[in-house]
Amino acid sequence: MVNLIKHTKRDNYMHTLQEEMNNLIESVFSDFRPSEKMTSDIKQIWRPSIEMSEADNTYKIKAQLPGLNKEDINIELGKDYLTLKGSKEYKKEHDNENLYRSEFVYGDFLRTISFPTDVDTENAQACYKNGILTINIPKSTKEEETRKLEIKD
Repeated sequence: MVNLIKHTKRDNYMHTLQEEMNNLIESVFSDFRPSEKMTSDIKQIWRPSIEMSEADNTYKIKAQLPGLNKEDINIELGKDYLTLKGSKEYKKEHDNENLYRSEFVYGDFLRTISFPTDVDTENAQACYKNGILTINIPKSTKEEETRKLEIKD
């Protein structure tokens, strides 16, 4: 007897492989940021660190975004993805200081997360406290509709 595996449109193995490769490359090369004198015209593109967990029928995402105001963060939620965007600008504190070294990250950030199932965008909630953005997103309770196709002559 042959086992049948049900595949849905989200079981895109190449997409999953691509995400894993992107994460691997990011983890290897993320520490190679310039640590030399930072000025207001230097901008980097960076990805905030995240934690993603699943409990019952909810996804919980936490993102580290220290030093930002909630107005600096843009959250876009689709039926099977979440995108975080924003910018952290360099601000010179005092005119008489010369910055010798900075390991702070400034510039634009972008992070997109794919979900293995559809989510309920209407009931999602976000909270930002002490530099941590927490987003709770319920899974969608709508069943995927299937239909039988008739074969025509």
